[in-house]
Amino acid sequence: MFEDERIGYLSHHLVKEAETNLSYIEEISYYFIELPKFTKKEDELEGALEKWIFFIKNAGSLDYIPKGLEVEVFKKAFDIANRSNMSNEEWELYDQSLVLIQDQRGAVEAALEKGEKIGIQKGEKIGLAKGENLAGLATAKKLLQLGVDLKIIRDATGVSEEEL
Repeated sequence: MFEDERIGYLSHHLVKEAETNLSYIEEISYYFIELPKFTKKEDELEGALEKWIFFIKNAGSLDYIPKGLEVEVFKKAFDIANRSNMSNEEWELYDQSLVLIQDQRGAVEAALEKGEKIGIQKGEKIGLAKGENLAGLATAKKLLQLGVDLKIIRDATGVSEEEL
């Protein structure tokens, strides 16, 4: 766009009044990014702006996300760029794969929830059984101290003779 060699890939242009050459509206200015002038390689990128310019310039030819761009925002942008190049048939298959992935996530979450409920129920049963056993042992101990017959204690508490 600008053939002057002094102007790099990024240029900032201000709005100035023609006669006085003064800028009265500093809030309005223009930035131009000239992609052909941007020649940095992946390992030379500095800062977010250069990463975005690199991505925009190369999005159509990238087969993978470059290491320096492996953050969520570029992953999403890469995904969008890939989808924009899809045929209708490819788009349909992609959309179906997203539905399948969501269905699988839902099935896994439902299975985890069901497993947790079963685990809680089993834990409660075990806890109750242990609690009953401990209560029976405590009662049996008191009855033993009172000299009650072992058969009566066993029948009343359910505590086995070995435990007694």
